[in-house]
Amino acid sequence: MSYKPISRQQNFKFVWLAVPSLVLGLLFSTYFISKDGISQDVGIEKSVFLDGLAQCRARDYNPVAPKHRTKNPRYKLGGELPTPPVLIKNATLWNGDGHLSRNVDILFQDGIILKVGNSLVDNFNGEVIEAHGHYVTPDSWPAFAGASDTNEMSESSTRPYLRSLDGFSPYDTAIRIINSGGVTTSLVLPGSGTAMGGEAFAFKHRLFPSNRSEDMLLNAGMEEQDGPKWRWMKMACGENPINNGRRKNQLPESRLGLGYLFRKRFDDAYQSLVAQDQWCYEAETLYKAHSKKAHTKIKSRFPEPIDDETMIALLRGKVRLNAHCYESYDLEAMIRLSHEYNFKITAFHHALEAWRVAPLLAKEGIATAIFADHWGYKKEAYDSSVKAAQILSNAGVQVVFKSDHPVLNAQNLIYEAAKAHHYGFDADLALKAVTSGPAERMGQDWRIGYVLPGYDADIVIWDKYPLAIGAHPLRVFTDGYTTFKHVDYDKSIVQDYDSSSIKESSHVKVDKPNAQASAVTYHNIAGLVHGPSATWEKNSVVVVENGVVTCIGSKCSAKGEQIDLKNGWVIPGLVAASVRLGIEEISSEPGTSAGKISTDDLLPSADGIFVGRKFSKALDAAFKAGVTSAISIFKSSTMIKEISDSTFIKRLVADHFQVDVSAPSNSISSSLAGQITTIGQNIGKSKTGVVAVDVDGAAQIYALLHNLPINVIIGGAEAHVLAEELAKKNVSVVLSPTRCTPSSWYKQECLVTGSSPTGYSLLHDAGVNVAISGPEDNFIRGLIWEAGWIVADLPNYHDLSDFEKAKHAASLLTWNVAKAFKLEGLVGTIAVGSPARFVVYDGIPGTLEAKVTLVVDQDLVENETDQY
Repeated sequence: MSYKPISRQQNFKFVWLAVPSLVLGLLFSTYFISKDGISQDVGIEKSVFLDGLAQCRARDYNPVAPKHRTKNPRYKLGGELPTPPVLIKNATLWNGDGHLSRNVDILFQDGIILKVGNSLVDNFNGEVIEAHGHYVTPDSWPAFAGASDTNEMSESSTRPYLRSLDGFSPYDTAIRIINSGGVTTSLVLPGSGTAMGGEAFAFKHRLFPSNRSEDMLLNAGMEEQDGPKWRWMKMACGENPINNGRRKNQLPESRLGLGYLFRKRFDDAYQSLVAQDQWCYEAETLYKAHSKKAHTKIKSRFPEPIDDETMIALLRGKVRLNAHCYESYDLEAMIRLSHEYNFKITAFHHALEAWRVAPLLAKEGIATAIFADHWGYKKEAYDSSVKAAQILSNAGVQVVFKSDHPVLNAQNLIYEAAKAHHYGFDADLALKAVTSGPAERMGQDWRIGYVLPGYDADIVIWDKYPLAIGAHPLRVFTDGYTTFKHVDYDKSIVQDYDSSSIKESSHVKVDKPNAQASAVTYHNIAGLVHGPSATWEKNSVVVVENGVVTCIGSKCSAKGEQIDLKNGWVIPGLVAASVRLGIEEISSEPGTSAGKISTDDLLPSADGIFVGRKFSKALDAAFKAGVTSAISIFKSSTMIKEISDSTFIKRLVADHFQVDVSAPSNSISSSLAGQITTIGQNIGKSKTGVVAVDVDGAAQIYALLHNLPINVIIGGAEAHVLAEELAKKNVSVVLSPTRCTPSSWYKQECLVTGSSPTGYSLLHDAGVNVAISGPEDNFIRGLIWEAGWIVADLPNYHDLSDFEKAKHAASLLTWNVAKAFKLEGLVGTIAVGSPARFVVYDGIPGTLEAKVTLVVDQDLVENETDQY
C-alpha cells in the first residue's frame, strides 16, 4: 500500500474534527477521576513511588554483622565445585589480635573456617597439612591500584562518582604476585591526582572461572543476611590535586582553592541530600494519608542525581572515607571540613606527618595508613618519622601499613610491618597493622583479619617468623582455595623449623673516642668482616691512628684509647651507588637540587655536593645507616650522566660517567645507531673511567654489550637472562631495585620476590660481580636489609654460618661496589694503610634484629645513630 500525504486543507479539517473528541475524552477522564475523589494530578508510577519510599526507609539503616556465620557466599561463585575439607595441624598461630598459640589445628571447608583448636579431628577425610610449627597468620590487607586507570585527570578535580571497579583488570599480573606475598584482599582506591578520586572497591585475590571482575569483589554473592556491605571512597589533599590544578591553570592551584572546591562539592551534595529528605517527608505523609493511592499525589520521583549519589551516601554514613593527606595542617583542614558537613573520615593515607597531631586523630577516631620508612620523595613526605607508628599508637591512634602499589610492591606488605618493628613498634601491633587493623577500618573485621570459626578461610603459612628479613609465604589460601604454593613448599614444610621470634634489640650504646685521641683500638668484636678474604677469628680488633687503619685481626697490639664495641659486628662502610646523595635533597623540589645536565659534556658531580649532614636529612639518614661513601650523579635531560665517588665532603675521583637508557625516550631499541654513536664519543673522553649503563631490558643489554665497552649495568631487572655473557665480558651488575617487579615492558623477565632461583643467584652463580643499590635515595638507609634479603633467599642459606651470612650481605654494598667502579683501595674494605671507614652493628648485619651502633669515617665517629 502506497503512502499518500494529507493535503494542508484535508489536514486542517481533520484537526477541527478531532478537537471535540479530545475535549470529550478529557471530560470523561475528569468525571471518573473526580468520582473517586482523586486529584487530577496523576502523580508517578506506583512501583517507582514504592522504590523511592524503600530508599527513604533505608537511609539510616546499616546492616549488622551476623553473629554465627556458617557459610562464605563467595566460595561457590563462578560455578566452582565445593572444596574438600582442609586440616592444618600443629601450626604456630599468630592471630590478628596479636595472640600467639602453638600446636594449633585449623579446619576449614567451602571457604570458611570451621574450627580452631588442639587435636580437632581424629579420623579425617580431606587434605591434612602438617605445619611442623610453621607460622600461620590471617591474610594481609593493603590498599593498591589494580590497574593503571587510577586517576581521571580531566577538567573537574572533584569526581566522587567515578568507580575503581570500572578500571580493574582481573588479569593484572600484580594480583597474582601480590597474593604470593600473603595478601588475599585489597582495597583498590582511585588515585590521588584529584581532590575527589571516586568510589573504591575491595577485591579478593582469586580469579574465578567466570573471568569476571565482579566475581572477585569482596562483597560478591552476599545477601543482606550475610553481613554489612560497606562502600569506600577516596579523596586527596595537598600537593597532588594542587599540582594538577597548576598544570591546567585551574582550581585548585593552592590549599585555599582546594578548600573552596571541597566545600562547594559538599554543599552541592548536601542540597541533594536535603531534597531527598524533603521528598521522603512528603512521601511518608502521603502514604499515611492515602496508603495505596499515595503515588498519585506526589509530583516527582525520588531524587537520585548520579553526580551526588556517592557523596550523599558518605553524608549518610554508608561510605568509609579514605583521605590521602600528608601534612599536619592538611589533616586539620580535612577534619574541619568533616565537622562542617558532619561526615566521618575513616583513615588518613600516607599521613607521614600524622605523628605531629596524634592526639587530635585519636580524639576523632581516625586511623592512619602509613609506610614504615618510605620518605623524602617530596616536600610533603620530608618530615616523616620512623617512630611514627609507636607515637601514633601510644596516643591511641590505630595504625595500619599500606603499600601504595606499585610505588611499593604490595607483595612485600609484611616487610612494612617488619621494618616498623625494627624501629621500635610492638611486634603484635605490627602484625595487627596488616591483618585485623585494616580489616576493622574497612568494616570487615567480622569476616577477615582473624583465623577464627566463621571467618573467610584466608590463611597464610610462612617459611619463617613473618617479621624476619626475607619471610615468604609457603602456601596461601583465599576463600579456602590454594591461590599460591611456593615451588619449594614440599621441601620447606617438612624441614626442621624454629618457631621462635626474632630477638629484640638490646639498644646497645657504644662510646665514641675522645676527639683528641690520635690512636684508637676498637675491641670486643663478635665478627670482623674486613673484606673478601675475611674469615672468622676470635678476639679481633681494629686499630686506627689519625684516621687510618694500622692493624686488623687478633694479633694486633692495642694502642691509644680503648673502645668496647660490646660484641658488635664490624663491616666496611657501605657504598651507595648511582644515587643523588649530596646533590639533591627532595626529588620533586628543583630548589633543593644542584641542577641537571642538559648537554653531553662530562661535568663533575662532586662540584655540586652540599657540604655536611647538618643541612641534609638524606645525608644524615644514610650516614647513620652506615653509608660512608656514595657514587652520586646529576639528573640529566640527556643520556650521559657523569658520576663521581665521594664521601659526604670529599671528592675522590671524577672520570666516571653513567648512561641512562631506561626511559622510553632513551630506548636503545628505538634509535640504536644514534645512541651508540653518542655514547662512543663520550667514552673517548674518559681514559681510565667506568662506563655504567642504567638499563633493565635483556634486549637492550644485549645490544649494548655487543657495541660498547661497558663496565657496569645498573638496574638489571632482566640481566640474569644474559648472566653467562655478562660474566665473559667482565661486566658488573648493580641490581636496583633488588626486589623487582615486571612493571614495564623491559622488565617482563624480572624474577619477583620468592622466585627460585632468584635473579641474583643466577648472576652470582655464573660468576658475575653483583652489587645492589636503591632506585631512590629514601631507600638508602635500608640497603643493608636488601642485602640480607638476598642472602636469606640463597638456596644454601640454612647451611651458612652467621659469619658467612654477614660476609655475603656486606659484599653487596662494599667491595663488590668498589670492584664494579674501580675504586678498590679507596672504599669497600677495612685494610691496613687505608682510611678508616667502617660500621658497627649490635647483631648480624643484614638482619632486622641488628642496629647500627657506631659509624667511623676517618676522624668522624658517630654513635648517635637512631633514625628519626
